[in-house]
Amino acid sequence: MPPRVPIAALIDLSAFSAAEARESLAVLGRADRLGAIVGRAVVVVPPGLEGAASGSWAVVPSTGDARACAWAFDAAADIEGAVLIVAAGALPTAECIGSLVEGLDLDPLFGAALPRLVDPETARVYLPAAMGPTEDMLPLRVLGSLPDYRVLAEQLAPCMLIRRELACGLPFGDGASGLWPALADYAVRARRAGFRTVQCNRAAADLPARTARSWGCAEEGLAAVKRAFPETIRTGVEVPDARARNGERLLAAAVDAPQTLLLDARNLTAVYNGTSLVILNICDALYRARPDASVCLWVYREASDHYGLASRYPRWRLCTSPPGERFAASLRLSQPWVDVEVDGLSERAAVNAYWMLDTISWDVLYPGPPGLDATWHRMANEADGIFFISTFSQRRFENRFAAGPAVLLDACPLSLHADDYTTAGAGASAVPEEPYWLLLGNRYDHKHIGPTVDLLARAFPNKTMVVFGDRDQPRTAHVKRFDSGGVDEATVQSYYARAGVVVFPSFYEGFGLPIVQGLAYGRTVVARESPLVTELAAGYRGPGRLITFRSERSLVDILGRLERGEAVDGVPLGTNPATAAWTWDSTARALLTNIAALVEACPSPQMLRRTGLARGLESPLREPDSLRR
Repeated sequence: MPPRVPIAALIDLSAFSAAEARESLAVLGRADRLGAIVGRAVVVVPPGLEGAASGSWAVVPSTGDARACAWAFDAAADIEGAVLIVAAGALPTAECIGSLVEGLDLDPLFGAALPRLVDPETARVYLPAAMGPTEDMLPLRVLGSLPDYRVLAEQLAPCMLIRRELACGLPFGDGASGLWPALADYAVRARRAGFRTVQCNRAAADLPARTARSWGCAEEGLAAVKRAFPETIRTGVEVPDARARNGERLLAAAVDAPQTLLLDARNLTAVYNGTSLVILNICDALYRARPDASVCLWVYREASDHYGLASRYPRWRLCTSPPGERFAASLRLSQPWVDVEVDGLSERAAVNAYWMLDTISWDVLYPGPPGLDATWHRMANEADGIFFISTFSQRRFENRFAAGPAVLLDACPLSLHADDYTTAGAGASAVPEEPYWLLLGNRYDHKHIGPTVDLLARAFPNKTMVVFGDRDQPRTAHVKRFDSGGVDEATVQSYYARAGVVVFPSFYEGFGLPIVQGLAYGRTVVARESPLVTELAAGYRGPGRLITFRSERSLVDILGRLERGEAVDGVPLGTNPATAAWTWDSTARALLTNIAALVEACPSPQMLRRTGLARGLESPLREPDSLRR
C-alpha cells in the first residue's frame, strides 16, 4: 500500500566503505525501514558499489556536490511528494518517519521535521546542533521530560523530512557546492519564506557513533550562508534555540552527575559583617559534609584571596569567574540582587535554589538596586527551592512574594548553639577595662543605632559605650565608635566577650546574629521585642540572658535597673525542643537534603519553563500505520 504522503529520498552512503554501504542499504530497504514508504530514492554510494539498488531507487556515484540532492528534489516534484534526507549512517524506522509526517501535519508552516538521533550502542541521545554534528550526548531518559514537539529555527540533521509543499515549491540549488552547504542555504531560504523546523522528541533514529560526525556544514559553508543572508549572523544560525539546547545539557547533568553542586558565594566580600560571617560558617559546614571535587564554589577573587578559600577548602573546585560546565544543582548562599545573578545559575544548573538571608532591602527600599522587586518575583516563580535563615524570615517572604506552587520553601536557620559562636581566649588589649555597653548596628536606618546612641548618651552621660555602625557625628569621650565592617573578627569577638551589656536596637532582622553572639559569651543582651527575637530565644541553647524592650522609655528603664544591680526579668531560653538541633552542621545537612530531593525530582515545571524546554507542543502520536492511506 503506498504511503499517505509520497516521499522521495536522498540516501547518502558516501562516507562508508563499499561493504558498509551495501549493508546499510540492505537495512534501509526493508519494509520496516524505508522500503515501503520511499517511492523513489537517489542513493549516493562510494566507489565500487554497483547494483545495490534497483527499480525506483537509483544508485549514483559520489561526486562531492549537491547534484544528487537536487535529483531527489526533482523526483519529489515528479510525484508531488516530500523529500527525506538520510545520511551519515542514520537508520530511521518506518515508525520514525511516521512521527515526522505527524510533526509536519501539526502546522502548515512547519517546513522540516527532525527526529532525535540515538547512538544504538550507548542508548544516548545526541544533543541537537544547527548545521553540523555535536559531541554532546544526553541520557535517553531526558527525552521523557520534554514536550512531544519543539519549534526550531533552521536546522540540519542526518535524518530530516522536508514537507511536500516546500520540496515542490522552493527550488533546491544544484550548484557545485557540497551537500551540506546547499542544504544550509535551502534551510535559510525556507525560513525566510516563513517555514519553521519542528523537532519530534518522540521520534528516534539510530546514528552509530562511528559515523556520527560525517555530516554537517563546515565553517566555510556557513560563511557563505552568512554572506548571502546577513540576518543569520544576528540570529545565530549555528545554534538555534540555544536556551533550550542548554536546558537539555542541564537535564543531562542532573541524570549523569546528580551529586554535582555549584555554590554561589558571589555575595561574600572582603569585609567582616554578618553576611560574610554567615557565608563562611555555612561553607565551613558544607565542606565538612561534602569535602569532594563535585562541589564548585563560585566567588569573586578579592574575597577568595582575603579569606584564603583555596587552602580553606582544598578539595572543592574554586571558581573566580563563571564556570563553564553544567551542574545538577546550584545553591546561592544569599539572596540575588539583579537578574544577571539569577541568569548565572539558571544557565549552569538544572536545579536552582537560594538561601535567603532576609527581605529587608525590599521592605526598606533604599539599599536595594533598581529592579529588585522584579528579580525577587522572578525568583519566587522560577526557583526550585528557596530556603530561609529563620521561620520569621520565611513568613516575611511568603507575605511579600507569591511563590509558585511547585517551589520548595523551607526554613534552614543559622546555628542556635553557643559553641558555634565563641572564640577561645577572646579579649584584646583594645577592649576597655572599665565596664561598658556594646551597641551593635550599621548605617541603615532599620538598625536604629544612631538614635539609640543619642538616647543613651543623654540618659547615661558618664557610661562607657562601644558602638559599631554609628553615624559620623561628634560623640562624648565615653563613646568609642567603629565603622561597621571595618574591624577584624578577633577584635569584634573580644568586645562581645567582655561587654557588660549588649544592646541591639534593630527593628528588623532576618536572624539577629548579634543576639546569639552576645548570649554565647554569657552576656546580658537587651534587644527590641519582636517575633524573631521570640523565635531565637525558644531555639537558643547556651548561656547568657536575653531581655527585650518595646520603647525608648523601656530601654532606658531596663538599662538603668541593670546599672543599679536590680533584678530584671529575662525571656525564657531554649523552650522549643524542635530547634535544639540547629548547628552550622545541621543547617548544612538540611540544605543538602533539600537539594538532593530537588535533584531527584528534576525536572521541575519551573526548570522546564526557565530553560525554554516547556516551549513545545504536546500532542499524541499516531500509530505507525498512519503512513498508509
